[in-house]
Amino acid sequence: MRRGYAHCPIKTINARHIDDLVRTLVLDHLDSQSLEHLRTRDCEVRDFWLREMIEQVALSPDQLAVTLNTGQIEACREYNWPEVGAETNQPSSLTCLYKPTIEHRRDQTVLTLAIEIKRLDGRRLLLSPDGQDLLMPTEPQPKEHIVTAIGSAYRWREQLIRDGLKVSQLANRLGISKSNIRKYLPLVYLSPNILKRALTGQLSASVTMKNLLAAARYLDWQHQAHLLGLNKSPNPSQATLDPSRSLSKSAPVKMAKETFGRFNLR
Repeated sequence: MRRGYAHCPIKTINARHIDDLVRTLVLDHLDSQSLEHLRTRDCEVRDFWLREMIEQVALSPDQLAVTLNTGQIEACREYNWPEVGAETNQPSSLTCLYKPTIEHRRDQTVLTLAIEIKRLDGRRLLLSPDGQDLLMPTEPQPKEHIVTAIGSAYRWREQLIRDGLKVSQLANRLGISKSNIRKYLPLVYLSPNILKRALTGQLSASVTMKNLLAAARYLDWQHQAHLLGLNKSPNPSQATLDPSRSLSKSAPVKMAKETFGRFNLR
């Protein structure tokens, strides 16, 4: 806030994103306190106890600090809990990929996690200092705008081939700009593995639409994976840009139908 509220990066972070990180950070700590069952409890019950334990959440551009009341942690441990099977509305679980530093005070425990705030696809996210995801979901959710863009690219390609249209003719038919079609059409060159990850939410949160478009410019699937951080050792001899590639040389339309058959993208 030193530069004023208008320039503060924290104010634009989605509140749910912060809630998920704080909740997961505390639950991971409670796992080591013989309270691992709390994360499987009903959402309302779980969050009630978390609110009782958390005294303060302090977020700065380089760290997140959560102060817990140790007395409330002990009260939660001594509570006469019913069997987990009797609970309903059990939430999906997240886990934090990075360990916080833990400081014990008189009646408090302070969890401090190093972070960085980065803007990705128009949203500000909390990431690790090296730019990686902090949380790993057990049930990943795909990014809707990425799924829609890939689906549109395959649908446009099919129409271009089936009807023998030029990009400008297709743009006029659909009432959209031809530059928009040309921008997203290269997404059909992404490898099946990357497509699967994008559609099932298994891509890192740090992977943006811009990253996917950049990777799609390359023919070599291994190099695409390397650019997106999915492997560590690309083959430089095959990782060459092919600016002269035409639309007729891309993957078959059949793959588009198989990949997007379960999505309503029309």
